[in-house]
Amino acid sequence: MILESGTGDEMGVRRHSQPERKRVGQKDVRSGRTIWGVFCLLIGAAAVLYFLPFLAGGKTLPSFHWEPGRVTGIPEGGAAPSIHRNFPGKDNAPILVHYPNAAFAGSCLRDGRLPLWNPYVACGTPALGSGQVLPFSPFLWLFYVHSDPWTYTLGLLLGSLWCGWGGYLWLGRFGLASWPRAFGAVLWAFNPYTLRILTFSNVWAAWWFGWLLWAWDRCLDPRDRRWWLPSIMVAGTVYCGHPEEALLLAVGSGVYAMACWVASERSGRLSLRAWVARASGAVALAGILTAVHLLPVLAHLSESFTYKLTTPERWTRASLALESVLNPRSEVFVAPLFWGLAVVGLAGWSAAGAGRRLWPVLVLLVFSILILFRPLPWSFLMGPLTLGGILPGLYARGLFWFSTSALVAIGAGKLWEAAREHRRASVRQLLLGGLAFAGLCWAAYLDGSMVHVLLRPDVLVLQGVLMGVLASGVLLKPERLKAGVLTLGLAVAAVSPLVCHSPGFRYYDAFGAGSPPSSLPGLGGGGSEENHARIWAGGPDYWRAPDLSPNLASLWKARDVRLVDVLVLRRYMRIETALSGPRPEPASTWFRFHGAAPGDLGLLGVDRIAQSEGRNSGRFRWIPVERPLPRAFLVQSIVPASDEEDSLRKWSKLRSSGALHGMAVVEGWSGGRAGPTEATFESINWICDRDDRVELAVTSPSPAVLVLLDTYASGWKATVNGASARIYPANVAFRAVEVPEGKSRIVFFYRPRSVYAGLTISLFGWMAVAVLAWRRRRRG
Repeated sequence: MILESGTGDEMGVRRHSQPERKRVGQKDVRSGRTIWGVFCLLIGAAAVLYFLPFLAGGKTLPSFHWEPGRVTGIPEGGAAPSIHRNFPGKDNAPILVHYPNAAFAGSCLRDGRLPLWNPYVACGTPALGSGQVLPFSPFLWLFYVHSDPWTYTLGLLLGSLWCGWGGYLWLGRFGLASWPRAFGAVLWAFNPYTLRILTFSNVWAAWWFGWLLWAWDRCLDPRDRRWWLPSIMVAGTVYCGHPEEALLLAVGSGVYAMACWVASERSGRLSLRAWVARASGAVALAGILTAVHLLPVLAHLSESFTYKLTTPERWTRASLALESVLNPRSEVFVAPLFWGLAVVGLAGWSAAGAGRRLWPVLVLLVFSILILFRPLPWSFLMGPLTLGGILPGLYARGLFWFSTSALVAIGAGKLWEAAREHRRASVRQLLLGGLAFAGLCWAAYLDGSMVHVLLRPDVLVLQGVLMGVLASGVLLKPERLKAGVLTLGLAVAAVSPLVCHSPGFRYYDAFGAGSPPSSLPGLGGGGSEENHARIWAGGPDYWRAPDLSPNLASLWKARDVRLVDVLVLRRYMRIETALSGPRPEPASTWFRFHGAAPGDLGLLGVDRIAQSEGRNSGRFRWIPVERPLPRAFLVQSIVPASDEEDSLRKWSKLRSSGALHGMAVVEGWSGGRAGPTEATFESINWICDRDDRVELAVTSPSPAVLVLLDTYASGWKATVNGASARIYPANVAFRAVEVPEGKSRIVFFYRPRSVYAGLTISLFGWMAVAVLAWRRRRRG
């Protein structure tokens, strides 16, 4: 029933007749369809333009996928790809970290278990507790069912559309028409930041940011009791993306929520007490929903090397920020796109006036600038803003670009409204020219090489033609001809990505396959699976760009001693430092053993070294390691150690004397010291070697200690002949159990309490959310 002010009855209202109600309802439906039609048209056009090589040509963002026995992601009959290709101006984290981790998570989920432990990197490392393995991301579920580059790229496309949808809903709070909201949604989902690092998990977390701001608006609305909406959106950021990026986005949204409450009218806002209650409840529920991710990470912090937490001075320096803004190869580069759109946004603000509803956007922009560019040297201010240095400045790039996109969308919408009200064609032409120039710059930005726009002949010619068309459109008198010419200019800008890039976009070729065939099929054989040993890949320039990169071995189930990740077990880091010497990048999580001798690598169970025959060639030759330690072996000669420091000191002494092949340093050992007799490798048979379970059949002529060269970490349990056994830290970073004389069956299994506790807490949290949503639905 629709009521309307009038004078027809004593209540001061009148009812629509049945035909009137029908006409009003049909008009509302048509209006709603038009609004969503404009959004779908613009966001769909942008998605088609950017993902055209994927939609039309079948190209995928990660251009390879390797599994035992087959290669996918390349044309049928093609050569196996080289698995490393430098992308100018950026690192290779999408190939080194995110794609292998997603593929590993998919393999575990298809086997019916969570990806708790990754045994294929760094002698084993926590998977779900690392912050980089995302088994609950809804955008990757199809990839987890069928892991190949096509489903992976499709997930990124769906995430981008979800990002734009959230931005579109949130921009509705500013009273914008449908097209500026859709324009802002396009910038929200396809701005230089998201396009530049689409294959990074940082952007995956940012897909939820528009939804998060929209949820805070609902939470702070006195008429809306859905205080739990921000909790769901925070859970989405944590489930889908980089943990530090998710944390910074959550903090930024909290700053936005506070600014919204301060900027709102007193008569229409929550009381301070009610605001604090709702915000606190949302934060607490968010912690419950994300416990399945947060608890494993927190549980491993005490035994991990976390470079973000240990180096709070890694804030973005002012000089770095300035260089990032002006350098077209940086990821913070303020391209002509930014300046062109900023002019549009500021012009719109000047035409419409900065209302109170717009203040939170400025606060969000200032907050991102303070963290990203660090213009203020005051540590007492920067410390709280970065949570004591946990949040490095570069993680504010998403906040910066999203707040800028909102500014531009609001300004463009207000500018268009001013042009319509005052019949000032010049203002509208300025808007159209700015949007066309923005489209041109956006097209140039899709070029992965990121060279200056004016230094490219094709872009220079296109820009000249476009500006000439726009100038002629401004000078023309007949309105229809002027509108036609301006439309033509906009069309040229829209198709410019296709004109500037041939064939396809370079982004899709950035990690492409090399032309020489690869010799990587040898990775799965030659002893690696037979004796469960490990490999190490290097070469003359392996420190900068190894052809066989860390983490990639997990794609074909080969065990690599190197690692690229966020959380690294501290004991393993100390082994790497002892074997490699001082680290070139002490604040990095790249563990490559760059200075280790082949004999020292054998102490980690490495039996082969893959040496590249040429940079980016994809061809390797295998160098055997002399006298490597087997991954599992028995010793009777034990050197006890009191703690981690004592263990490292004694292990280093034995390594320098070459005595580690018959002895082991066992931390906390209180048994005796037998003579140096070593059991043969044949006395150990492998029964099960899975990511979260290792089972061995051992025959020992006397009581001994079984050393397993897998990383020691909390959560691992052991049984010997069915009875619980203590796991000792051995040789600083590995595991050992005591075995009796005769035949024994030893089982190592990974059961981290933090994961199961977090999973239980999160499940109860989602049940509570379902109950809250059901109760609200019942109340109408």
